[in-house]
Amino acid sequence: MNNRKVNVIIYESSSFGGCYNYAIELQKAYRRDQRVATCELILPRNASVKLDGVTKTLVSDQPRIFTKLHFLWRQLANPIRFFIYARRLPGSLILFNDFEQLTSFLWVGLFRRFAPQHHYAVFLHDPDRDAYPPSKMISAWCMRHMMTLMQFGLYHDVLPEKSYYRHGTTKYLNVPHGIYDLPEPDNALLASLTEKKSNANLMLILGAIRSEKNYRLAISLLPAMGSLKLLIAGQPAHSGESSDELIAYATELGVADRVIQIDRFLTFAEMSACIAVTDVVWLNYQRSFKSQSAIFNTISPYQKKVIISKGDSAMAQKAAQFGIGKLVTPDDFDAAHQGLNELLEAPAADWSGYLDYASWDHQVNQVITALNKPED
Repeated sequence: MNNRKVNVIIYESSSFGGCYNYAIELQKAYRRDQRVATCELILPRNASVKLDGVTKTLVSDQPRIFTKLHFLWRQLANPIRFFIYARRLPGSLILFNDFEQLTSFLWVGLFRRFAPQHHYAVFLHDPDRDAYPPSKMISAWCMRHMMTLMQFGLYHDVLPEKSYYRHGTTKYLNVPHGIYDLPEPDNALLASLTEKKSNANLMLILGAIRSEKNYRLAISLLPAMGSLKLLIAGQPAHSGESSDELIAYATELGVADRVIQIDRFLTFAEMSACIAVTDVVWLNYQRSFKSQSAIFNTISPYQKKVIISKGDSAMAQKAAQFGIGKLVTPDDFDAAHQGLNELLEAPAADWSGYLDYASWDHQVNQVITALNKPED
């Protein structure tokens, strides 16, 4: 593309959650860059965001009935709708922030043959895709098809050794995640949480309830740490962990009165209130966690103390590189107990180095620079 201005299209097939929020921030960053002529964000029809440069053409991702059939319909219909839209556009950089993995063997050929004017890139937010249904073999086969289309694979620090990431024409860029900028805290929720916190230290587990976040380990620490309360804020994500089961476990240990629960999807202002009132954030995830964390990049402007599981995840690597928080052996009660005690006695956290590194503008600059770089 030399140094001509770039047209950018961001594809996002969800209307809520981490990838959706990521796509919105990404579009804002591309529209700020003077090397970008236009940046269009493609979303489902039911998305609520109101921004310039947003096209809502994809199938709704919040069906009321027949959820499994609707999921399959989206896997097929969304790439076709997007192909019809993109085929008639001038040459652009198409960024798949989200993608229909299971039908890639159908839609990849369409884009390659009938929309050759575009450049294609994919975000590998969850780079270890083999855990996806219906089986590891089918998942890997679909990923292999999809990566044959992509000229760029964008990942955060960790890219597993997978056969489908060794496609000869794909270039891989290690890009920063980006920092979320939350609004002022919701005053009513902030006042309520401050009252419930009282004189105790408050630890936060934020976001969608997923088993990999190690809620039970966090709850099991409460009997041994009498000055600690736990705030669990987020809605269940159908990952084998439920809010009722967590409260039942806390009741069994006799600490249910020290667990504060907000069992719903939070607004950004409510998230801000939860973070503001918190003393320490729990990111001590299970050993299987490999990715970067949206929560890590949401709490960073607040420069909170944070306990993080050691390992080969992108989150742990960046925490170690920038000296953020307390890294502990994952899935280990004694390590978590000792780490929390040390963290609560430690001085305030310093996230300044990471905040300078992890900006959206830094990421956009990396991608556009790579796109404009002459072929070897």
